[in-house]
Amino acid sequence: VTVDVTPSVVVSLVSATPDHDIVSMEMGPSFSPVGTVLAVSRDSSLLAIQHRLEGIESNVVSLLDIKGVDRHIDLAVPVYPILGLNAMDFSPDGTLLAAGGLEQTVFVWDTRDERLVAELPFGDAIVDVKFSGDGRALVVSSAGEHAHVTIWSVESWVADQELSSA
Repeated sequence: VTVDVTPSVVVSLVSATPDHDIVSMEMGPSFSPVGTVLAVSRDSSLLAIQHRLEGIESNVVSLLDIKGVDRHIDLAVPVYPILGLNAMDFSPDGTLLAAGGLEQTVFVWDTRDERLVAELPFGDAIVDVKFSGDGRALVVSSAGEHAHVTIWSVESWVADQELSSA
């Protein structure tokens, strides 16, 4: 994924194989690439972009349909202003998007209907979120003196396991 900021902001997804076209989308004049966090679904059909809109004191998570390029949705984030996301990940089947950062909360959306399905309190700044390979667990981690990892069940959104560096 590349972000070109001149003369307007264009986000492009570049395939690693030569037989695929480059997909580009102009983001509009209010898009600011500063602090941008990106995630691509495993089947390369969806692109999530956390970015700041100029003139607005919060960040936005945009969901782009890469294959059709006919869907550009700004997901509703319940906490304003968002201090910033550090990590995002799609579930293996692409139906869920998890994001976390300085808010100390993991937000999980259903990508089919853009609905927020879970807000998971974490208690520390989040540095990474990852779905397990089978999509049944969500792993969230922090760093620093009180670094810890929490593993949530995707089915129930209950913390199954917590690991600490202390």
